[in-house]
Amino acid sequence: MALNISEFTRPVTYDKNNPPEEIDFITLKDGELTAIEVKYTQGEIKSSSEALKRGDIKHIIKIQKQPEQSDSVMTVLLLQDCHKLCELLGEPSVKTRYEKIHLDF
Repeated sequence: MALNISEFTRPVTYDKNNPPEEIDFITLKDGELTAIEVKYTQGEIKSSSEALKRGDIKHIIKIQKQPEQSDSVMTVLLLQDCHKLCELLGEPSVKTRYEKIHLDF
């Protein structure tokens, strides 16, 4: 997933040492900095939340396996819907390597 996200986004360098913070990806969406956090299940996004409170970023996209309510500052995208990430960021959907397929086992 990380390679796919880095191929179609314009990555932005983010570094905060005091306190130390780590955000998975930061990109520009509609001219504003947006954090992208990838969690397997539901997980904390403390660094992104703190950056949002300070005004360093304007929005968070949280990709995770478990459903969670989106709101005005955080969009939750389920892992199974990663094929929608390009469009969510305002990029053409042809840029994504993810496709939704259904398999019957």
